[in-house]
Amino acid sequence: MGDGDAATGQATSETTDGGSDGSEALLTSVAAPMIQILGLFLTVGAFLAWRGGGDVELPTVALVLAGVVVLVGAAFAWRGDALLGFVVGGSPVVVASAFVLLSVLVLAAVLLLPSVRLTLSTAPVAIIGVVSLVGPMAEAVQHRRSSRGGRREGVRAASRDRLFNTVLGYLVWQIPLAAVLLVGALWLADVTG
Repeated sequence: MGDGDAATGQATSETTDGGSDGSEALLTSVAAPMIQILGLFLTVGAFLAWRGGGDVELPTVALVLAGVVVLVGAAFAWRGDALLGFVVGGSPVVVASAFVLLSVLVLAAVLLLPSVRLTLSTAPVAIIGVVSLVGPMAEAVQHRRSSRGGRREGVRAASRDRLFNTVLGYLVWQIPLAAVLLVGALWLADVTG
């Protein structure tokens, strides 16, 4: 077996160890932006609560949206390749219908569930939010360094995996930027208003 075959065999065995359908790698890629989206909501909510001088209150809408993010993450863990294939390869009408159905279900849950307000202290929510935003960025930097070493050894990812990881790599940086811009805009509105 040549060096290229050994590298391919190693990559195949790693994929088999991590999950035969590659769903573990997909979950790892998708988990960072999902965690950051929750961190975005927590950070902005903590800033608004701090600005108002109170605790963070999570209404029913926020709890339902957090639940949806967790359920989507679980669905990707269970059948990530199939879901991604459905979104990318499905007809636009079917994909749009699935998103409309999901939106209707979320709206129905928000309207039909009793009004709940979960109250949390501002400082821990802010810390969890900031860590949720920054943690995946640090992991992305480490992953980029390790993937550069893999390319030097001749191991190349498939074109689809590279594109998927590139898009998610940009999201890992854009979501914290959105949080900074939102908090900055809210702070500026406070200062100038």
